[in-house]
Amino acid sequence: MKLKKIASLMLAGVMAVSMLAGCSNTSGNGGQLPPDDDDGEVTGISADVGALVKEKSDKDPFPSYITFEDSAELDADLAYAAGFADVWDSLLGYVNAEPNKLVVVDGNNIVAADIREELMDAVGAEDGVWIDNIGSDEVLKQAENTSNTMDDAVAVRLYMASSVIGEANLKELIARDLDSEGIDEYLYSTQDGSTQNGSNYNHEYTVSVSTYTKTVNSVGGGIIGTGAVAEDPSVVFVAVQVVRTSTHQ
Repeated sequence: MKLKKIASLMLAGVMAVSMLAGCSNTSGNGGQLPPDDDDGEVTGISADVGALVKEKSDKDPFPSYITFEDSAELDADLAYAAGFADVWDSLLGYVNAEPNKLVVVDGNNIVAADIREELMDAVGAEDGVWIDNIGSDEVLKQAENTSNTMDDAVAVRLYMASSVIGEANLKELIARDLDSEGIDEYLYSTQDGSTQNGSNYNHEYTVSVSTYTKTVNSVGGGIIGTGAVAEDPSVVFVAVQVVRTSTHQ
């Protein structure tokens, strides 16, 4: 009898554990909870975007001091920053009403503005130095006149795009934006050769492009608060980083 009682208690314990396991993925009202978001996927696409930028450029040949190459550090920094994206950030990146389907995240964006700040901090970018002016005459002169030595500079831009855009199309959209910003106009040295205005340094630029795809699980076949229907939509965060290195003449 004693053995039967022990066996009964053990069976009851197993059943209780099984019931708890079965309830672990349900909400308090009995509804099924969506599974956790995935960890995302990081991809470097610098060479492909660079080839498209060079095709669009009026510079022939394209400046040799501007190169495109992937950066493992940027991959990690983008993954870290995008990790702060909540469901709302991701869904609004997916349900994107912008005509060009590629949104630049800047200080005026309510959505994902905090992610941009995290990315800037991670890569060491500063306000006032952006991808559209990091190689301009004005910015270079200001940097050259600050001291007898010149530190490297970093600029970064963050985009959001819906994952329904094809990979080749996304690269094309990024290249169009970079071309419109005139990165082929970056200067090798400042235009005024006098010592008063600098020109003591030659500058080279490395452009890196990383993407991070983040999936948000849909609930009931729809996207909460948007009125749109999609199953497990994904948003693509894109980071374009320009690193300027300077060598004394």
